[in-house]
Amino acid sequence: AIGGLGEALDATKSKHWGDGPWVMPLRPEDEFFPDRITYLYRENSLYNRRFVQRRRMKELLGRRWRALVGEAKWKTKTLFLEALTGGQSAAIRRILHVEPPVFWRACQGHQFLDLPRRMIQRELPFDDE
Repeated sequence: AIGGLGEALDATKSKHWGDGPWVMPLRPEDEFFPDRITYLYRENSLYNRRFVQRRRMKELLGRRWRALVGEAKWKTKTLFLEALTGGQSAAIRRILHVEPPVFWRACQGHQFLDLPRRMIQRELPFDDE
């Protein structure tokens, strides 16, 4: 957590990330908001992987279908699948290439999908000559 020492220790006292806490100085690339406590998760932490996967599924599903991720996260499997319409099921299959029960497991964080990476436009190296 990034913040004042007392605030960060208090905010992380109920968290368990292994031995610690460690107190380290900020690096130049660290994001810092002086009025908030910021948590930094390792790339391979389960919490981070679940969060990133749900965010990516929302991006891929788009504005029309993104609410399905939240519904699947908070509903039981039975309730979610019973409430799913034919159009919603088709969208999950078409966009994410998985069946609705697998989608529900992914939203719950019990399964990780092989989702396409976000396309990034890189700068092309041009000579200044």
